[in-house]
Amino acid sequence: MENHLLRMMKKAVSFEELKHCGKYVSFNKVDGVTAIENGKEIVMTIEEFEKYAREKMYEGGYRYRINYTLLDTESKVIAALDNKDTLRIYISK
Repeated sequence: MENHLLRMMKKAVSFEELKHCGKYVSFNKVDGVTAIENGKEIVMTIEEFEKYAREKMYEGGYRYRINYTLLDTESKVIAALDNKDTLRIYISK
């Protein structure tokens, strides 16, 4: 186990190195979901949307948009992780 952790530490990069690695990198906090059904927008939390989507799964007829807040600094990313917020992390190929 210790060898695995040592290998991970050797491969770790700083936030700044990650942001300037030549790939597109973004961190987004998921704020909720806007479901669109019959032209009406319904704003809900992720938990509410999961229930809503399960109920509507076979009926169809709705679309949705995930609402994000861009986290552009290391301190914002750390704060979101500390608050156990849901994050979307994207690193391009």
